[in-house]
Amino acid sequence: MPRGFGFAVGALVLSCLAGPVSAQSSNPYMPGGGGYYPYFMPAYYPSYSAPMAGGYPIIPVAAQAPPGLPVAAPAPAAPPALPAPPAPPVSASLPIDSPTGSRGGFYTGGSVMLYVPHFQNNLGIAASSTTTTGGINGSNSLNQFYSYDLSVSPRLWLGYQGDSGLGVRTRWWHFEQASQEQGVAFPAVKPGLLTGGNSVTIGLLTDTQFTENDPIHAVAQDHLHLDVWDFEATDELAAGRWSLLFAGGIRYAHLSQGQNANLTGDDFTVGVSPTTQVGFVGHNFSGVGPTLALDAHRPLGDSGFALFGGLRGAVLFGRDRVNEFGSSTDLMNNVTTNSSSLNSELGVVPVLEYEIGIEWARTMGRYRFFFRPAFAGEVWFGGATDGMVGLPTPTPTSKGPAANLGFIGMSLNTGFTF
Repeated sequence: MPRGFGFAVGALVLSCLAGPVSAQSSNPYMPGGGGYYPYFMPAYYPSYSAPMAGGYPIIPVAAQAPPGLPVAAPAPAAPPALPAPPAPPVSASLPIDSPTGSRGGFYTGGSVMLYVPHFQNNLGIAASSTTTTGGINGSNSLNQFYSYDLSVSPRLWLGYQGDSGLGVRTRWWHFEQASQEQGVAFPAVKPGLLTGGNSVTIGLLTDTQFTENDPIHAVAQDHLHLDVWDFEATDELAAGRWSLLFAGGIRYAHLSQGQNANLTGDDFTVGVSPTTQVGFVGHNFSGVGPTLALDAHRPLGDSGFALFGGLRGAVLFGRDRVNEFGSSTDLMNNVTTNSSSLNSELGVVPVLEYEIGIEWARTMGRYRFFFRPAFAGEVWFGGATDGMVGLPTPTPTSKGPAANLGFIGMSLNTGFTF
């Protein structure tokens, strides 16, 4: 009886333990929604062939979440980085006086102009010699022309160009040079060698060697001065690899030409005392007028070198003024006679300029430096006098035949942008 009672108590205890276990069968973390199997129950594991670790199965993470269970969405990827903003447009090329390198900025620079002036008519002294040797007459022309050497003159510019390509600039050029001094001398000659006389003419100054004992000495020199200002609006346009800069505005110019002469010799008549004659003619032109210019520039690959050229025209309207002064001194009697005259008249002077060369440029930070050697030249039509001074007449006279004035040579240009 005691043994039977013990078995009955054990069965009752086991039935009580089985009830709570089956009541927890709604645990969703078991396959198929089955009951909760404690880790010590081997019934769950025979269908799973996962490896064992220390007597317990190793279950992959994916096998632990049944289908249909909500899963957290992965974190969104970071948005792609925005591309860097494009660089500001760079000018395909650079105009002659506005090498900005990009659309917008100030630029400045200077030029050394290596010019030689040329005149259409630059006769300084007209001289002729007539001699007789052995009964044979001979006549020689000894004309002397004003001669100019290579001169150095400055040219400066300053400008601004906006992002649109529009801009403004101003330019100044100064030239000043004196010609070589021209001279003619007729010394006293031996008796019998002079017939007809030797003569010297400098404009209206003239003298003739009538006798063998009357020497003649003449000296003349020319002086040239220019100041030129340009004030312009500019617009830069691109045409393929070419950059074209159009400019238009106002030009002001002052041109002066002075000629001095000194003539010592006989006083026009045989036997009259020797005389010194001094003459001066000053020609001044001041004018203002429109100017137009076109500058072209083309880079040569990425070498830093480029071709450039420029063409400019202007028409100046102003006033010509001619001042004349003359003095004649009787050397024997020490008597001096002076005379002068002034003439003023309206004038028109067209001007044409060109420049063509090569450029080398380099960028350093925000600055761009360049150097440009070029062939250069210009013509001032009718801007000079006829090249001879004269002893003033009692009434004012015009400047005489107009002569074209030209310059030819080279320009050495350098500057930078900022």
